Amino acid sequence: MEGYRKQANQSRVKETGDNNGSKERFEGRIQEAGLTLHFFCPACFRGVPRAHGNCPDCGEDMDAWNASRSYTERLIHALAHPLAEVRMRSIIALGKRKDEASITMLERCAFRHPADIIQAMEIIRALENMPSSSAKTQALDALAEHPAHAIRKAVGRVPRK
Repeated sequence: MEGYRKQANQSRVKETGDNNGSKERFEGRIQEAGLTLHFFCPACFRGVPRAHGNCPDCGEDMDAWNASRSYTERLIHALAHPLAEVRMRSIIALGKRKDEASITMLERCAFRHPADIIQAMEIIRALENMPSSSAKTQALDALAEHPAHAIRKAVGRVPRK
């Protein structure tokens, strides 16, 4: 299996001329395969035709927007993304980073999507990983009032050190 991977990678390097490829080359291959990519403006989350340039809706320079924010800031901002999969990846990453700056926004995300129990459970898991702080305690207290019974029960099992 390892030999196959190495050979496939060498073939790709010969085709592209490098190991990384570019956005344009990737987009071209997707189109050749008959697939459609959906891009979102990183600032306003509106659907856009391409992943770079200015957003036709808000006018934001998408490349500049991404370059001017830290990874943590972009993860926190992604908690408002319209796709649940994007929010979930952000929640998991923020929980692993243990960044206290995300606590309030994680709480808000749970209430913004009260029917998404799986997402709220992951938010509780992320909060469990955070260091003890008044922000963490306030977020857990607020989540103890979540509309979903399963979430209220799960919050009750979190140690409040």
